Amino acid sequence: YFQGHGQLNKLESYSRGFGTNVLGLIDSFLFPEMTAHLKSLYAAGDSTITTEEFRKEVTEKEISRVKAVGVETKAEVIVGIGGGKTLDTTKAVEHFLDIPIIVAPTTLG
Repeated sequence: YFQGHGQLNKLESYSRGFGTNVLGLIDSFLFPEMTAHLKSLYAAGDSTITTEEFRKEVTEKEISRVKAVGVETKAEVIVGIGGGKTLDTTKAVEHFLDIPIIVAPTTLG
């Protein structure tokens, strides 16, 4: 468990402990900026990240869509960045893919 200012900038090194092929599920309000930031972080490291935009609702269709991306990209770890629905979907995908999970909540609740 890590918490504090600047921790997101260490995400590549944290996730590398679980695998080098990462799937990131990101809340839509953060997606463009966070994708650019993560691509930069991962380009400087030894891992790769595929980012997907969360589509606002936790549904079987959304879980299946993200799971399919994880299978297609051979994700070894999934990272969820956002609010409760994004993190719930991340947890469901983690369950079906049976891979490690890292969550970065953007809200308190």
